[in-house]
Amino acid sequence: MTPAAWQRIAAHAAASAPEEACGILIGQRNGEERLVLDAEPCRNVYPGDRRRHFLIDPERHLAVQREARERGLAILGFYHSHPEGTALPSAEDREQAHPWALMLIVGLGEGPDPVARAWTFEAGHCREEPLVGHA
Repeated sequence: MTPAAWQRIAAHAAASAPEEACGILIGQRNGEERLVLDAEPCRNVYPGDRRRHFLIDPERHLAVQREARERGLAILGFYHSHPEGTALPSAEDREQAHPWALMLIVGLGEGPDPVARAWTFEAGHCREEPLVGHA
């Protein structure tokens, strides 16, 4: 992940607290390796308690997909924050995860600085992915 993408995600997470921030990870894929070049913050449009849940604005999701394609990039996954928690996936995160997508979780409750961890989910299994270059 580029430092600029990480800074954008961390700033969005901090500014959105106490609600969950959410957004889209954009970049390039080279085999199994993903390079997050940019992050697009999105509105959390969850109709209930946004402190514990998120829903990326579907219209913005489609627009970001089109914009990424025009730039020769792809949506690699999504990010969201846990304003008072850790960067570990919740039961709801596991249930809603897309098998092809990277899920970056930003924990704001682990200390003075945001902590990010990346995850993939496939066939009911959760695997942490190496995250480099974000600090």
